[in-house]
Amino acid sequence: MLCTAPQPLRPRPRALWPAPRCSSSNDAQPSPPPSSTAAAGGIRRLVLPPEGRAKLDPRPDRDFYAFPRLVTHVDDGFIAALTGLYRERLRAGWDVLDLMSSWVSHLPPEVQFRRVVGHGLNAQELARNPRLDSFFVKDLNEEQQLALEGGSFDAVLCTVSVQYLQYPEKVAASLLPFNCCNRQLVIEILLVGVELIKLTRILIDFGEVFAEIFRVLKPGGVCIVSFSNRMFYEKAIGAWREGTAYSRVQLVTQYFQCVEGFTQPEVVRELPAAGGSSASPLDAVMRLFGTASSDPFYAVISYRNFKPM
Repeated sequence: MLCTAPQPLRPRPRALWPAPRCSSSNDAQPSPPPSSTAAAGGIRRLVLPPEGRAKLDPRPDRDFYAFPRLVTHVDDGFIAALTGLYRERLRAGWDVLDLMSSWVSHLPPEVQFRRVVGHGLNAQELARNPRLDSFFVKDLNEEQQLALEGGSFDAVLCTVSVQYLQYPEKVAASLLPFNCCNRQLVIEILLVGVELIKLTRILIDFGEVFAEIFRVLKPGGVCIVSFSNRMFYEKAIGAWREGTAYSRVQLVTQYFQCVEGFTQPEVVRELPAAGGSSASPLDAVMRLFGTASSDPFYAVISYRNFKPM
């Protein structure tokens, strides 16, 4: 949402914070059934360490996005791939939630949905989006809970924005300077005014983004998270900034895997041409310097409980 589109970065040789696996099961196997230790929609295991959540620019995100920037942050090839994926996976008459949206949603123009609800950080941008029937403004790094009815959406979309989420899979209680995940205990501590609270930032919010996505999806509903190699570097989390294309795909995959009840994520990739007659001389020169003439497309897809046939 800056005046100019963020620039692609050269891939790093390795990720400094590789995300831990949430289970030892083979990736091709379906997600295990709910267990007594993790109810549907609950967190199985955290993915990011504290340093992996850090941003170079510590300002609140709502300040960073205070002014509307009516630009697209990816190229036409990426947008075409995304719209094609939506055309394949979404159905007319659905209820759609477009998380971290802006002035354009890239939905197929010929498909009419029952309603499209938008979320973002700039009301003026959202008001310019012709596909939104309604919208709301919320900083998901400050408050993760969505004021939306559970089981009310057929699809949740997140486009080129997942890299800015600091708490995709983490309850706010774990930000405390001690091992405490009991809501009532935290409230009691706040009421008595323990001085230790002053040592850290406390959020009275026990939601987290991917569990909230699970909650608002209908059974069989789909979540599509898409991204490329572009980012606002100072606002991306450390695990994303220092990662590779592979590690970023794995990171989003594990965000889904760490919420009980999501199906095994699917990964869709469309990469720039690596050679052959279709590649132009400019493509070859740009690849020589570690860049490409078009944006790579990645999408990670998962369903609540089951994938409809």
